[in-house]
Amino acid sequence: MSHKYLYKFILIGDAGVGKSCVLLQYTNKKFETSYNYTIGVEFGSQMLEIKNNLIQIQIWDTAGQETFRSITRNYYREAAGAILCYDITRRSSFVNVQVWLEDILKHSPKQIEIILVGNKTDLDKKRVVSYEEGKKFAKKHNIIFMECSAKTSFNVDKIFEDLAHVIYDKTCSLDKDELTKFQGVKLIPIDPEELEDLNEKSKNNSQCC
Repeated sequence: MSHKYLYKFILIGDAGVGKSCVLLQYTNKKFETSYNYTIGVEFGSQMLEIKNNLIQIQIWDTAGQETFRSITRNYYREAAGAILCYDITRRSSFVNVQVWLEDILKHSPKQIEIILVGNKTDLDKKRVVSYEEGKKFAKKHNIIFMECSAKTSFNVDKIFEDLAHVIYDKTCSLDKDELTKFQGVKLIPIDPEELEDLNEKSKNNSQCC
């Protein structure tokens, strides 16, 4: 019997910044030109390997509308990582990053790792939020920063991989009992014959909750 790590991530940000498209690009390697706003929470899953250890990432894509805020906050409490998104062509979505960050810090575990992501670099000609502004905000709050494009897939995989590596480095030396105290990270037994099927299953494991 071998084991895999399970990491829980949440996608957070204003409605329309492309959170669902980032999730779809990461889990299914495709982009939808028309995508309805998330109602409540959507779920996706993907596998990756870090230093010969199998990591299953569960991603909860939360709705950005105020109406669903009380529902989506329930998912903050058991998250090991948060991906905070804004649209580089919409300044209001960047301004609201401050509010979202405060929400994460208030309702999430203290050890949560956060990455700030500016989406839609494929629309660089319409950019109103500079790379330097995003980087400065992230540095001020001691969080990771990256820009991406859900449409072209630029940096999409790297967002999740970098966040997973940070969490792995923090938890890899913990034993099973110590891991139980680290919210959003679990060590799960798994039969060896199941391993070859996991990646294929994860590609199709996207559903609405």
